[in-house]
Amino acid sequence: MQFAIFQIDFLTQGLIVLAVVAALILIVGLFWAAWAPADRIAVDLITMDARKAWNLTSPKGQLPPVERYRFEEVSTSHNPKPKAPDTPATVRYVVEHRYVTPEDGEDSDYGVTFQLTRM
Repeated sequence: MQFAIFQIDFLTQGLIVLAVVAALILIVGLFWAAWAPADRIAVDLITMDARKAWNLTSPKGQLPPVERYRFEEVSTSHNPKPKAPDTPATVRYVVEHRYVTPEDGEDSDYGVTFQLTRM
C-alpha cells in the first residue's frame, strides 16, 4: 500500500498563507464596518461671484448674517467672524462652518474655518 505524499514548494506555501491572512483581514474589516458605520459629518457648498468676494473683503462691506440649516442628521451653521484688516483698502473675511450631529450618539461637533483675502 502506497500513500501519496504531497510536497508543497515554498512559493505555494507563501501564497496560501497570504490568502488566509487576506481573508481574515477582509472578514474583520467587514465586521468592523457593520459595527461602526461612517458618520456624515459635513454637507456644504460654498459659491460666490467676484462682486460678493469683493464686498466681503472690503472694509465697508457688510458681514452676512449667521446661516443655519439642516441636511438629514447634520446641523450646519456659518458664523462670520469680525473682519481683520489686511491692508488699508482690504480686510480678511473669516467664516467658521460648524457641523453638529448629536443624533449619532457621539455628539459629534466639527468646525472648519475659511479665510478670504483680496490679492
